[in-house]
Amino acid sequence: SNKFGGAFATAGGIHAGADGTIMSILRSMMVFQMMAVGGDSWTSPFGAVATMYEDPFGDTQRTEYFDSACYYAQTDGRQGDHLVHPYFLRKAYGLGERIANVSVAWKNSSYVRWD
Repeated sequence: SNKFGGAFATAGGIHAGADGTIMSILRSMMVFQMMAVGGDSWTSPFGAVATMYEDPFGDTQRTEYFDSACYYAQTDGRQGDHLVHPYFLRKAYGLGERIANVSVAWKNSSYVRWD
C-alpha cells in the first residue's frame, strides 16, 4: 500500500503494558499492508513509549483528572509544563522524523511498485 507508520504509546509506569500496546499497533498496521518503521535509535526499536506516573519521569500521585498537579512545573525542579517528559518527547520526535525520512527515500527510489 506504500504507506509507512510508527507506533507511540503512553504508560502509567515502567513495564505497565506499553510494549504490548506498541506490538498490537504494529500488528494492526501490517494487517492493512502498512510498513512499520521503528525509532531512530536502539532504545526505541518498535516505536516510542512514554512513562507518565512513575519516578523519575512523573508524579507518583495518581489523579482522576489531568489537572495542573499532573504537569511538570518549575517549582518541582523540572523544566516547562509538559505532561510527557522531554526525554520521551525527543523519542517521539525522532520516530516521526525517521518515518518522514523513510517515506521520502521510498518515494524518491527507483523501486518498481506493482499495483
